[in-house]
Amino acid sequence: MAKSFIHYQEIKGALYASVYTPRKVNGVKDNQPQYLGRVIDKDKGIYRNRERGVFKYSLSDGFSEIRSAGQIQSDEKLILDFGDAYVLYSILREHGYWEMFRSIVPDWADTLCALLFYRILRGGASCYAYDWWAGSYLRVICPKARVESQRISEFFVDLGNERVQRRFFPEYLAKVSEGQKKHGILIDSTGMPNDIHFQLTAINNHNGVISNETRLILAIDRITKLPLLYRYNAGDIYTMPAKR
Repeated sequence: MAKSFIHYQEIKGALYASVYTPRKVNGVKDNQPQYLGRVIDKDKGIYRNRERGVFKYSLSDGFSEIRSAGQIQSDEKLILDFGDAYVLYSILREHGYWEMFRSIVPDWADTLCALLFYRILRGGASCYAYDWWAGSYLRVICPKARVESQRISEFFVDLGNERVQRRFFPEYLAKVSEGQKKHGILIDSTGMPNDIHFQLTAINNHNGVISNETRLILAIDRITKLPLLYRYNAGDIYTMPAKR
């Protein structure tokens, strides 16, 4: 019987691995893969994925847990990307937004700021947020950030709470309107097509096109174009945009 082997693949500068078990189906060769995830330390057999977190794997011993921080030393970076994170941090702190953001969800303060910086400075899928944070100066500013994939999902659940939004918007509106003249606002109601089965998905007719969607209502300052507030509603609720 052929032996299993580990296949490595580089994607966007990162190394990933899967275990392949050779087999035949109806006489045809069909390697059965098992995804290991991001390679943390190839020589030590340390990997990371969403399901297991950080773990060890070898063809002889199979899966095992990481029992000491020294086993994942290679995941730490001694040289950090400094400039962009520090500049953004300085701007937010100078204008009072840094502490305001951190006060909204105190238990997730470092996580919120880490993901905010990731979206502004890097962008991309949330599963790469940890790798960016680990190599950024933000790791010094927000050392308690929990930006592993499974923790990000838990964070979004808490962030989406209605009470959190009601705490945020009064503070944000007071801050963004400091010293500003009354400019008026623009309101945009945008349909976001999706087929996710939850309470905000509804059937809507948009210019004769029928689709399932959720509706996002966004208010912005007419002059500065700064976002002021947003609401999301069921896709069949339509809000008339404000006259310009």
